[in-house]
Amino acid sequence: MKYLPHKSNFFKLIMLLMLAAFIHAVWLIFYTSQGYIIYAAILLLLLIFLGWLYYGTVYFLTEEVFTYRSGFFNGKIPVNQIRKVVASENLWYVGLKIALGAKNGLIIHYNKFDEIFIAPEQKEVFLSQLVSLNPAVKIEKE
Repeated sequence: MKYLPHKSNFFKLIMLLMLAAFIHAVWLIFYTSQGYIIYAAILLLLLIFLGWLYYGTVYFLTEEVFTYRSGFFNGKIPVNQIRKVVASENLWYVGLKIALGAKNGLIIHYNKFDEIFIAPEQKEVFLSQLVSLNPAVKIEKE
């Protein structure tokens, strides 16, 4: 099943401010004699990267693997290796964060020491499907 990430308002605000700065840079290119092309190009590249993160972040949970994709970070975790899932707002100690600036999400502990922070929109549905696929998973709340 496909799960979309929770997208924080802070991330949306950052993208909106960068879009406004890009529009301003394009305006400066056309209406002033100074060259702002490098400024506009850098902003455009950052907007493309943030858009890729915003629209390209997705989680898949099948019978055998949990797959995550967000920008350069792609990976698969076998469902039977997931030991524990913690619903948490504390993400200072988490290894890999794939959650687009979300404060509260799920920390998935797998293997012996590996963990990843995700923030699916439908957390309860995700957790219930995960437990149905792997009943040995412990669910904790912080």
